[in-house]
Amino acid sequence: MCGSGTLPIEAALIALNIPAGIYRQRFAFQSWKDYDADLFDELYDEDTQRPFEHKIYGSDISRQAIAIASKNVESAGLTKYIHLKAKAVQDIVTTVGNEGLLMTNPPYGERIKPADLMGLYKDLGERLKHVFAGYQAWVLSYRKECFDNIGLRHSKRVHLMNGALECEMRLYEIFSGKMDGYKMRKAHGKEK
Repeated sequence: MCGSGTLPIEAALIALNIPAGIYRQRFAFQSWKDYDADLFDELYDEDTQRPFEHKIYGSDISRQAIAIASKNVESAGLTKYIHLKAKAVQDIVTTVGNEGLLMTNPPYGERIKPADLMGLYKDLGERLKHVFAGYQAWVLSYRKECFDNIGLRHSKRVHLMNGALECEMRLYEIFSGKMDGYKMRKAHGKEK
C-alpha cells in the first residue's frame, strides 16, 4: 500500500537528513521583498546528509503503482535505501527483522475503492498481529469503521488533513500474546 512511493521516499529523506525540496530549483518565497539569500543558504545546507544503514520496504498490490513508485524512488536518488515489491498485504508472511516501524496509508474508499474495503482492513490487522510482532505500526485512514476492522487497540492517534479529508493516524504497538503479558514485559523493560 505504498502507492506512488511518497511515504518511503519521505522516510528516507528524513532518515538521511536530506532537506525537503532539495531538488527544487526555486521556491516562491525567494521572490519576496524581504527574502534573505544569505540566511537561506546558511539554513538550507545540502551537505548535512547523515549515514543510514537500514532499508525501507514498500509494497502495493498494484504493479502499476510499484512501477510509478520505482520511478519516483529513482528520481529521488534513493534506490540504495528503498526496496519495492508488488505484493498484497494478505501475502506478507514474514518480516526482515523482529522490530521495526511500519507506516501505511491503505485505501479508504474515496479515491481507490477496493472490492472489499472492510475485509482489507481486517486482513491488515491479522497481518500486523501475526507477522509484525515487535513493530510499531502507524495506519492513516479516514473512516472509523476502517480502523474498527483492524481489530487491534491503538495506543495513540493523531488528527490530520489528507487533502480535504479529516483523517487520523493511529499507532498500534504490535506484540505477541495477550495485552496483560505485554504490559508486564514492557514494565520490566523487556519490550520497547
